[in-house]
Amino acid sequence: VTERTGNKMTVLLRPLSSSLSPLRTVHLVLSSKLPVSWVLESEQLPPSFPVSVQVSTNSSVQSHDLIVRVQTVHSLPSRLHALHRWALRHHGNLSSLMHTRHSDRVYVGLGEDPSLPAECRLQPLPLCSRTTQISDLQTQEAKGCVRPTEADAPEIHVIQLRSAGSRFCGSLQAEVIVSLVPSVETPENHKVVLILGSSAPVQWVIKARGVRGHLSVLV
Repeated sequence: VTERTGNKMTVLLRPLSSSLSPLRTVHLVLSSKLPVSWVLESEQLPPSFPVSVQVSTNSSVQSHDLIVRVQTVHSLPSRLHALHRWALRHHGNLSSLMHTRHSDRVYVGLGEDPSLPAECRLQPLPLCSRTTQISDLQTQEAKGCVRPTEADAPEIHVIQLRSAGSRFCGSLQAEVIVSLVPSVETPENHKVVLILGSSAPVQWVIKARGVRGHLSVLV
């Protein structure tokens, strides 16, 4: 990362395949010209999955669901070609290298992809790749209504999308994440009903970490 309007960068690790084949050791090199708070998240990985991280001295690393071992590197380059040479010199080969100026979220696919070349060469990355993706999350305007939920009544939430930003991805479905955030003040059990609709084909991903109770989803 060379330029950031904020100071938070999320790295999401998820397996390329849902098979039970064991994953190799994961080592991340996180370099930034400006101070960044790196947040590591995971999807469909074993609990407490271990990850080794080398990070610039001006940045920090945290994770709530991964076992992270962090090493601060004082001479970690931030320029693309210099970082590529440094990584090859210290690690021999790379699975992927992503260099961006403006983004706040990186998706890294873990596992074997036979379609990839044996050597990680510097080249423009495809926008829709199974192995690596970079995005810049932005607040969008929405229309609707909100009202308090009556006691003992289920919470019913309706989400209707007109577009999911998937036009440039061709046949690949866009991934839409719906996060349920529990209230700290009222940690009781919840009855939640999600009604999800979209004009374009999407893959819905429901995250309900820390939410207790029953969840029903209608698509």
